[in-house]
Amino acid sequence: MLTLIPIVLYLMAMLGIAYKVNEIKKSDKNSVEKILDEAFKLLGIKYVWGAVGPDKFDCSGFVSYVINKSLNINLPRVSSDMATYKNDKLGFSELQRGDLIFFDTLNKGRVSHVGIYIGDNKFIHASSGSKTKKVTISEFDSYYKNKFKWGIRL
Repeated sequence: MLTLIPIVLYLMAMLGIAYKVNEIKKSDKNSVEKILDEAFKLLGIKYVWGAVGPDKFDCSGFVSYVINKSLNINLPRVSSDMATYKNDKLGFSELQRGDLIFFDTLNKGRVSHVGIYIGDNKFIHASSGSKTKKVTISEFDSYYKNKFKWGIRL
């Protein structure tokens, strides 16, 4: 009987560790879902340069608002500063749902636009495009793929 006690304690410890690992994975998924749920609520909201919400946004104001509401994280205000919030930069093929994605839309060699990757080669962002001036979902078409710089995972 005494020889079973260490085995039982070992198994309990292992189950506890497995439980904690599953909890972390579950909370990561919940974080992504929180981000996307908050972002999708804002579809169609008007784009205005410099606006931080909740009734109008620019691209960084939109992302900052979504991340603050969903994860209680205060990101830097502008997209170029957000782009350096984390040191680990993700390539296009590494992107996962909920990652922040950065673009050089002004062709100046620096980040000038930000959105949130939603999967299936699509992202949600506050677009200043001539036809779209609102929070919208866009595809990674040739325009955005050519402007893509990197992503970060929060």
